[in-house]
Amino acid sequence: MEMLSMRSTLSLIARTRVARGNSRRVHQGLRAGITVSVSACLMAFVGACGSDGPTVPTPNGDAATVLQSIMLSSHALILDSSGAHASYTLVATPLNGMNEPLLTSVKPTFVSRNPERIIVTSDGVITGRAPGDAGFVVASLTIDNQTVFDSVSVRVASGNATLTSLDLRPIPDTSLRIAVGATVRLNPIVTGTNIAGLEFYYTTSDPLVYVSAAVPENPYTNRIRMQRTGRAVLYVSTTVGGVTWTDSLVYAVGLGIIAQVSLVQRNVVGGAPVNEFSPSLMYLPLGGRVTFSGARSSALAYGIQFDKPDRAFPLVGSSANDNVQGNIQTFFNATGSFLDPGFSRGRRFLQPDTITFHSPEINATGKIIVVANDDCTPFCTDNSP
Repeated sequence: MEMLSMRSTLSLIARTRVARGNSRRVHQGLRAGITVSVSACLMAFVGACGSDGPTVPTPNGDAATVLQSIMLSSHALILDSSGAHASYTLVATPLNGMNEPLLTSVKPTFVSRNPERIIVTSDGVITGRAPGDAGFVVASLTIDNQTVFDSVSVRVASGNATLTSLDLRPIPDTSLRIAVGATVRLNPIVTGTNIAGLEFYYTTSDPLVYVSAAVPENPYTNRIRMQRTGRAVLYVSTTVGGVTWTDSLVYAVGLGIIAQVSLVQRNVVGGAPVNEFSPSLMYLPLGGRVTFSGARSSALAYGIQFDKPDRAFPLVGSSANDNVQGNIQTFFNATGSFLDPGFSRGRRFLQPDTITFHSPEINATGKIIVVANDDCTPFCTDNSP
């Protein structure tokens, strides 16, 4: 276990290295590294937390004196049903445009979005009305006509809750390398008592690049989509018994050599299903390939038209179906078998470029971005699901 000081937490994201299984605990009133970028993370999750959603204004003037966001001491909280930890004092720290504490005499406002279940005082003291109750508390702060928000999910335990370990692991628990565009699923493994319904808050080292894969986006969902190559640190936190626990994983995000594209149908309330390619945006190194999976129904048979068909080369050693340059003729997988001639079609891409592809039969579109191998950092790997 490692205790974090007030000073160390503010630069934690930039320098922390956390081994798997090394849970971190932070006493009430202190903040783990996960909260450094919380407001920016929540900016992408407007309305997802049962709140008005945070507003992060663009600073005008000196970044050191302008309100940029607020940082809460907890974002996922479980209260005891009685005793010392039946209440929790939520600390809201204003941050300036440099992501540092902003000195101000203005006090934040605390509001319960579920006052019939969760109570909060003007000083941020949170209590629940009965075991099992749950809701959200929202903190807001207004300075110079700029208002920022942040929120915490609250649940009341059936007794006195304790947490003895928190270990963040990937699903599947195999590798911390992943291709850009892919989605990571996280699995917080915990031990403790009276923690049924324990909720977790997720954020990342760059919340505008490595984002929640939930629709709508939700920082309480364990799926994170990688949208850029580089080093991604993924964090989880939860507060039990007045103590905030955090853990993190460091992922290397690289370019995928192979991208497998499937046809999916998204249901629309009150309308017909919408056909989409998944993924619809791919980054490839030179020589990377894209394969398109055949639909099971002739009614959904589709072909692919590239806006630059001269950049779509045959696959090496491929079947006659793929030994062609340019557009892909209409096909479908009648049996669903890997051995079916309609199982897939593919093309290779050998030059740096941006290529758009479209299927007129199903009205779906996607984009392929091919980058020079020098940009294939930190690695290239198979991006197939």
